[in-house]
Amino acid sequence: MSGLARRLKAEGYSEEPYWWLEARPSAPPPQPLPARADVLVIGAGYAGLNCALPLARRGVSVLVVDAEMPGFGGSSRNGGQLGSGWFMIDLAAEDQGAMKARVESANESLAHAIGLMEQEGLAADCYQPVGKVSAAFAPAHLEKMRRKAEWAAANSDLPVTLLDRAGLAEELGSDFYFGGVCIALGGLVQPARYLAGLLARAEAAGVEIRAPVRVTELERVVGGYRVTTTAGSLDCTEVVVATNGYTGPATPELQRKVVPLASYIIATEPLPEGLPERLIPKRRGVSDTARVLAYYRLSPDGRRMLFGGRSSFRSLAAGEGARGLQRMMVRRFPALAEARITHAWMGNVAFARDRLPHMGSAEGLHWALCCNGSGVAMMSYLGSKIARRLLDRPNAPLCAFDGGAFPGIPLYRGDPWFLPAVGTTYRFRDFLDRLWARAA
Repeated sequence: MSGLARRLKAEGYSEEPYWWLEARPSAPPPQPLPARADVLVIGAGYAGLNCALPLARRGVSVLVVDAEMPGFGGSSRNGGQLGSGWFMIDLAAEDQGAMKARVESANESLAHAIGLMEQEGLAADCYQPVGKVSAAFAPAHLEKMRRKAEWAAANSDLPVTLLDRAGLAEELGSDFYFGGVCIALGGLVQPARYLAGLLARAEAAGVEIRAPVRVTELERVVGGYRVTTTAGSLDCTEVVVATNGYTGPATPELQRKVVPLASYIIATEPLPEGLPERLIPKRRGVSDTARVLAYYRLSPDGRRMLFGGRSSFRSLAAGEGARGLQRMMVRRFPALAEARITHAWMGNVAFARDRLPHMGSAEGLHWALCCNGSGVAMMSYLGSKIARRLLDRPNAPLCAFDGGAFPGIPLYRGDPWFLPAVGTTYRFRDFLDRLWARAA
């Protein structure tokens, strides 16, 4: 049988995001495109709406279009964790100043997202400030974490606590890992509720939303751009590309620099009383350091496990990806072997060749791309930074991810043909890491 095995499917099994039960994306009422807008934003997700909202509040005419429903992509399909981007600390980087600046900007991204939710009255509805845990998949990973924690203590305000195996046992009911770190900042979000709140605030501010409308061509003309879409054409002064893992051929130069990677997530049925508290006692968001990443959390009501990861580096249907996720979940939590699945879904994250987020501008075209798996905070932050650029026209870069080289990938034109080979390599290296751990 293809897809998730029948015995693992709960009654009412769905291949839509669990988050949509409370905040399902929907298309706005059909309306014609305006003939002109000051700014066209392509993508009605976190980045696009964080850009559009402050622009509209300052009197800029803003049109946001999305090829699907607003928030249909990663903004309502992610794992529901809000963090600072711990992975950006690369101790092998030659430029220590640049590394420190990236960490500062990553921390700013978290502060921005939390501050926005609080200022807009969204926090109570969609944010739990419980912190996050990163668990070491192998002993060598824990040593790297120790060095990172020491670096963070000396060079940043990031509150990181190193956990040995006994310390991690207070955070996770699993003996799968070798320790980890706890980061007190951040926590959990209901991503679709956050998106819905942003969308409501943007519409109230006067942002025009059109969906489903796909941009098919951008033509540079005097005074801006002539934009062709599936719903007609319009003129605008400037264009913001906020499509991240769904970047398409309308912006071919950007598409060649953005690698979309499917991430799969499952939600279990409500678990037996007391079991969720044993699995994640403090209800934190959790991710691990395996190259074939796993990340997970309890549902907002604390009754289900929501487990995500890169169960495949090929493009699979949600149910097929769920099979691999269920195996990954049970390796970490054997007590979930019989837990049936109510929801299985997928969404694209986006990576750059240098594994960094990128914001930039050229000839009236602006972009915020490549969340690298930390999109709730980072895409919100970069979208707001583009709005500031459009409003204030600063001469200097606005953050460590603004400007600079945005490297392309040789022989890549938007179809990530190389990902299966990358996945095979990652799985083999993970296997070796665990093998060496057993031999030690």
